[in-house]
Amino acid sequence: MVNIEIICKGRGQGKTYDLILESARTGTPILTAYNSRHIVDQARFIGAKIHQPMTVEEYKYFKNNGSLLNSKDWKGKLLVDEVDKVLEQLLGAQIEKVTCTPDSMNEKEKNNMPTNFNYYENLLRETYKVHIDKDRIKSPEIKDVKIIVPDKVVEVTFTDGTKEKSVCREPDVFSLESAISICISKKIMGGSSAYNNAIKHGMKVYEDKLKKEAEEKAEQERIEKKRAKRLAYKERRSAKRAEEEMIRKEREREEQIEIQKEAYLRAMDVLRSENKGA
Repeated sequence: MVNIEIICKGRGQGKTYDLILESARTGTPILTAYNSRHIVDQARFIGAKIHQPMTVEEYKYFKNNGSLLNSKDWKGKLLVDEVDKVLEQLLGAQIEKVTCTPDSMNEKEKNNMPTNFNYYENLLRETYKVHIDKDRIKSPEIKDVKIIVPDKVVEVTFTDGTKEKSVCREPDVFSLESAISICISKKIMGGSSAYNNAIKHGMKVYEDKLKKEAEEKAEQERIEKKRAKRLAYKERRSAKRAEEEMIRKEREREEQIEIQKEAYLRAMDVLRSENKGA
């Protein structure tokens, strides 16, 4: 029996990212319904080395002309990204529903599974909201830690079978302890999406605080600059007034000297006239 591991997450929550790490670890190529360029770019961004991903049309072409089967790297295995879209392209029909059996269940458990639809409906509605939330409160237990990409990607497996990954991006310095802590945080918070949203919110709070501090600092600098400008203006006015006062006093002194000079000259003229008359 062939076991298929199903990665079930929402849009933008890391499904392709998980496939890239698996491809880098096992060498298995990725099959996608879309242009494979985005997979190559994402792999290059995280530093993961993978085989060239294939679209459905490329896979058909390589298989039909024999180049795929004759390749020494081909192991007869594929990692499928967005399986619903791939099936639609392979079969030429819209896929509405699919079924699967969890790989973690043994044959006895599979045979004893209830067939009543209401059982599953109630299980999802009641147990998911109560039991899962309670599990998130207690500290998760780690079963295994793997370094997928040295000094970059770490995968932590928990005892309930779930896995979380941590990627060290430049310019951060790799730390296994920090990577495990991040994986535990993701597990407690309910996955990468919730964790990333919380980090983004925290970064926004921090950036808003820095922005507010920068605005307050700029306002304080503006006030100080305006105050210094006003003080400099007052000092210039005071210096100008002092200069004008000095010039006025000098002018008055010169005028007094001229008056005294004129008075002296008139007095001398009067004395000379009196001396001549005598």
